[in-house]
Amino acid sequence: MEPLVFTFEMAVVLGLLGITVFLFVFEIIRVDLAALLILVTVGILRYMPGLSNLADVTHLFDGFASNAVISIIAVMIIGEGGVCGTTCNSVFARYVKCWCHLRFQLLSRPEQVQHYLHLLWLYQHRIHSLSQRIRSMH
Repeated sequence: MEPLVFTFEMAVVLGLLGITVFLFVFEIIRVDLAALLILVTVGILRYMPGLSNLADVTHLFDGFASNAVISIIAVMIIGEGGVCGTTCNSVFARYVKCWCHLRFQLLSRPEQVQHYLHLLWLYQHRIHSLSQRIRSMH
């Protein structure tokens, strides 16, 4: 077996990995943009002398063909929209407050269960109609 020799390509890949981890950990730019930036950088570095075997440019973005990757991106986008949407935050805060109040009331007065379940259904219906209106705006 031949001894493994540390090459220039290995150093470049290790450096890119370090930059990627740094960008992900400290979130200097958004994580999705950092990932795309690193992919584009790998594609550009492939044309540098001595780095022609770094990556096959024709298969650079093949990972986005996976349903799992697209699902994770969609979850990130929806999560960011939920964080940024002040209207949704206020509605969800009221919903959680109502739910906590409902739990307390159910534990203290079980005879009013049907009334509180109806209130919970009303809040769920309001949230559903709000989400439908938001979807129709886009």
